[in-house]
Amino acid sequence: MNNQRTGQEPFMNSPKACISCSQYGHNSLVDGSGISKKRWDAAAFDLATATIDNGPSPAGNPGPYLKATCVEGTTHRIYSRVQPGDRIWVKETHYINSPAPNAEVIYRADPLPCWEGEEQGIIWSPSMFMPRYAARLVFDVASFRLERLKDMSDEDVAEEGFEGDENGDAFLHFWNLWDSVNGKGSWDANPPVWIYDLQPVGIKPATMPSQSAPAACTLLGGDNATD
Repeated sequence: MNNQRTGQEPFMNSPKACISCSQYGHNSLVDGSGISKKRWDAAAFDLATATIDNGPSPAGNPGPYLKATCVEGTTHRIYSRVQPGDRIWVKETHYINSPAPNAEVIYRADPLPCWEGEEQGIIWSPSMFMPRYAARLVFDVASFRLERLKDMSDEDVAEEGFEGDENGDAFLHFWNLWDSVNGKGSWDANPPVWIYDLQPVGIKPATMPSQSAPAACTLLGGDNATD
């Protein structure tokens, strides 16, 4: 989940996370099990022609879900791996200056600490390597829906943390960031996306990371994950 704000501002009361269905780690089979990248790539689902169904399925499984055809020509129902009631957290590019349980964690999204010049020698760890105890952004999933990317409203974009300025409107900022994260042309492809409504649980400090620094953030959790 990314945020377009610069500087440290109070956290939004009801943030949203918009995640492309092409990101295999956020999708699951009917039984709730995840789909490996190898299996997802091999299936080669046609997301451009996929249809959205709010459910329930013929078997009685609740929606929403995506009906997509794979390379073999068979149609499958793709569900969100994250469901209401699940707890998720954000992993950020970081540096851990001291070990747990009293770890001092420095986040790439924040201004550098003042260590008498030694802060310039920080070697950042990618977000994927952040341990759970270092996460400062924790959320409960309140609800979610499935829609096409370009169906997002002005309110949705604002709740993603984007605001208009002298360089363009909020949609333009979101569009540019989406293409930078998901690849050039991904906005025009108008993929199906999961929209998650999130409720803050634990935030330390009570701020969102700023996009003024090249921070990488990844949503993790689900399956009723706990702290």
